[in-house]
Amino acid sequence: MKKMSDMVFDLALDYKNDFPDSRRLRIHVDENDEEKVVIYEYFDDNLLSFVNKNPNLNLARKWILRELGESLKEFHAKNWIHIGKLY
Repeated sequence: MKKMSDMVFDLALDYKNDFPDSRRLRIHVDENDEEKVVIYEYFDDNLLSFVNKNPNLNLARKWILRELGESLKEFHAKNWIHIGKLY
């Protein structure tokens, strides 16, 4: 569940309408217009478990994943949201 600014909430609604069947974009499954909240499917996995389950990842890929994690940490620190999903 994520509370959003009006602009980001409207953008999330546009994504849901424009890309309803996308497997690459994380699209919310429900929303509350009054409170500007969207609800996402719960993930039962995360990036760290992905790395742990794939010990044959080479060092370059592990570095990329770490940099991605650090970037997401910076977004979260400023209350920005990100939309992504591992398949």
